[in-house]
Amino acid sequence: AGGDINIQQGIVGRQTRIVTEGALRAKFVQEARVKAGGNVSIGSYIHSAHIQCASRVEVEGLAGPDNTGGIVGGEIWAQGGITTRNAGSARSNSTHLFAGISPVDLNSLEQVRQDIVRVETDLVRRLRSIGLPELTAPAVRELVAQYPGRRDEILNSVKVARDLEKGLAQQITDEQNLKNRVALLAGATSISVPGRAFCDVTLQIGDRQLVLPQDQVAVCFRIDPTTPDLVVESLDADADTDADE
Repeated sequence: AGGDINIQQGIVGRQTRIVTEGALRAKFVQEARVKAGGNVSIGSYIHSAHIQCASRVEVEGLAGPDNTGGIVGGEIWAQGGITTRNAGSARSNSTHLFAGISPVDLNSLEQVRQDIVRVETDLVRRLRSIGLPELTAPAVRELVAQYPGRRDEILNSVKVARDLEKGLAQQITDEQNLKNRVALLAGATSISVPGRAFCDVTLQIGDRQLVLPQDQVAVCFRIDPTTPDLVVESLDADADTDADE
């Protein structure tokens, strides 16, 4: 759908898929997949669902003495941040909340890091195969002078190694550009839980991840721009914030 979607009741079922370029409102989401360009606003709860949102995900739940509702299980991806009454439950350790990063960016970041490790390994292996301690002109000249009969082999291997080195430099630049873009988005977002964030909930903002070691009440997770680490702040002066990283 191209516009906003308003659903009076819930979105249910593992086979249910909803995609919209606009915002989405519903009472609850259970085991469904939702992709939205705008905000995703849920009245009661999200259970074991996969939500991908280019803006914010908000789950109101119930305030007061009941203090129920929120996100339990599944994966929630919200580039603009997440606010949920509660996160996780005492019986579930499969709740994953991602803010300030998209699945595409996370996959790209992981892929470029794997590529860098692979090329670095190939480069070291190539130099070791010809007995070259470092890829410098003096080292190459010294090796050729030491083994003149292997001149062609050495120079061919050096050419391949230099091509690998150029490719590695580009991959490192690509990684840094992607990290800068992710950091810019992550620095402007947060995950807020005015109710309870349960032990073992996995939270990630940008490329920083935290698995909660214990329950936390009335907390906000964000990136500290001075470190930059994922930190926990209290939404309530009386709340326990012992889980600060």
